[in-house]
Amino acid sequence: MRFDALAGDGGRDGDGSTVPLVQTVQHTSGAVPSSRSVAVPFASRVTAGNVLLVAVSAYEATTISTPIDSQGNVYTLAVTASSPGNAIASIYATTAAQTGPDAVTCSIGIPDNIHCHLYEVSGVTATLDASGTQIQNATANLSVATTASTTTPHGYVLAYFATNNTRLTLAADPRYGDAELTSSPSADTGFSEAKVVEVAEAQVAIATASSPDDFVNLIVAFKGAGN
Repeated sequence: MRFDALAGDGGRDGDGSTVPLVQTVQHTSGAVPSSRSVAVPFASRVTAGNVLLVAVSAYEATTISTPIDSQGNVYTLAVTASSPGNAIASIYATTAAQTGPDAVTCSIGIPDNIHCHLYEVSGVTATLDASGTQIQNATANLSVATTASTTTPHGYVLAYFATNNTRLTLAADPRYGDAELTSSPSADTGFSEAKVVEVAEAQVAIATASSPDDFVNLIVAFKGAGN
């Protein structure tokens, strides 16, 4: 697994206080067709106090359940959106209660395709700073932005793009890293990318699909632990 994390400032803030390093510790993903759930293990042990983010998508006619994990961490919904006849997608967050192995199970209401993307992040809290959604039809040029500016210059952004019609490849935003792509033989795709917040402003993520489709796009920003 490649950890192409975009590191935060670390060191000292303007008032001399220490700012924890914001970075992706690890990320992974999984997907299955025609199932009500998929279990995805983190490749390495998660660390107590780090934030765990889970992005889930499936066919819009089903419902997405709150993820569960082998540590018993409690996940909170950060953002969700759906496009009738296409995809439904959600992002959840929690704080790891203990250091050790962890596997996350993503579930839906009826058997169908299901995508599950996992991120472990250090230097942030599970406090949502800003979020946004975008429904885009018949396009390959994707974008999603937070509806409000982030409030601090230290934080973390995760963007997720989902379609339920075509098996695609996607190219990440040059400003983002730590991309995950899942696609299933049943013709659907999930794509995620992340970056560190360096300026308090509206956060925007873009991605380019290999062909036009109908997408549900999500973006979330979380506050740094030093803020």
